[in-house]
Amino acid sequence: MEKQTERRLERSDKKIKRIMRSAIRLFQEDGYYNVSIEDIVKATNSSTGSFYNYFGSKDELVVLYRRELLSYCNNFYAHLQSDASYAGKNSLEKLQALTVHVLELLATVGEEFGRVFTVHRLKETNAVPEDKPYYPLVRELIEQGQQDKSIRCDYCVDHIADIVDFFIIGCHMDWLIKRGTYIIADGNAHAINMLFNNISSAAENQKPRQMYLGEIWADAMSRTAQDFSSDIKRLEEQWLERLYGTKPY
Repeated sequence: MEKQTERRLERSDKKIKRIMRSAIRLFQEDGYYNVSIEDIVKATNSSTGSFYNYFGSKDELVVLYRRELLSYCNNFYAHLQSDASYAGKNSLEKLQALTVHVLELLATVGEEFGRVFTVHRLKETNAVPEDKPYYPLVRELIEQGQQDKSIRCDYCVDHIADIVDFFIIGCHMDWLIKRGTYIIADGNAHAINMLFNNISSAAENQKPRQMYLGEIWADAMSRTAQDFSSDIKRLEEQWLERLYGTKPY
């Protein structure tokens, strides 16, 4: 009985992929909005009932296609971890390479399909983890980066992962708005470098030292209470030294 169920699921999976690939081919040849469900059914020697048994709408074919393409980022992640060409790279550099790869995969889906997916998700409001198969990989690389000290540790893993995800979404949206008229990774090269410079451990080390307002206020009041004509410039320099300098306090 269990084997029969497995065979049935396998047949269903094959049929879903056959319908999806035939539909994508038609979309690419004739344009998404020029292809009807009847055209898809005819191309797959199927029936309308069978189509709706697997898909709620034509949009869902694009959603499935996008997921399938994005799932290739798992192969790229395995490549990052095992290929000799990345052996000398730290986790920050690997995360940057993965981010560029995800952007390129999103562009591979195509500008028209990207807009269809975005509109579908805004309309349906039922985003699922499968829509972002890269997200767990991003988190994993951030965890590794905080361990190997290439990624800053003053923000939690989820916070940094969300920033990277927001960046990917923003780049993709700009690319869609501009109708895919530029190479997505090249067009965002400066922004990509800025992002990864700011999530590096070097950025954490360069930030000003934190001073509490209460401490500054207490210091200022104690000095002015003793002598209202004290050297304010010297006091300011001492504060700046505390904020940016190396002296302990």
